Amino acid sequence: MLTGIYDTQLQLQHEMKWTSEPPLLPDNARYAAMSPASVVKAATEAQAAFDLDELAKFVPPEQVQQLKRSLENAQKRGIELPKKNEAEVGEAFWSSEHSAWFVKCRYVPPIKKWNLAIRNDNPTHRYLFDGGL
Repeated sequence: MLTGIYDTQLQLQHEMKWTSEPPLLPDNARYAAMSPASVVKAATEAQAAFDLDELAKFVPPEQVQQLKRSLENAQKRGIELPKKNEAEVGEAFWSSEHSAWFVKCRYVPPIKKWNLAIRNDNPTHRYLFDGGL
């Protein structure tokens, strides 16, 4: 579960909490077999493509609703959203201090760099985000 966005010094920048357990998916075994880096890649691709159904498999429902509201507000105001908001996903590393995997990420072009924390200590045994993208 994504527990937050951390800077390059592993200082928490944005924390999100799951208010409910992640749902068990029909194809849960496929998601449970994903590596931390592949989970981050799938989630960032889903967010970039504004695929809320796929994004909901990785982030808390509140995050999906927040993105949905943002998209609706932008549409009402006539703001054209970028077709693709790409992020590069790099290596994953374990932090025993945080009891979480960290995955290095950066926007393309390199505007912002960050680390995402994810965990799989949930009943579905899937790596899920408990933090912001």
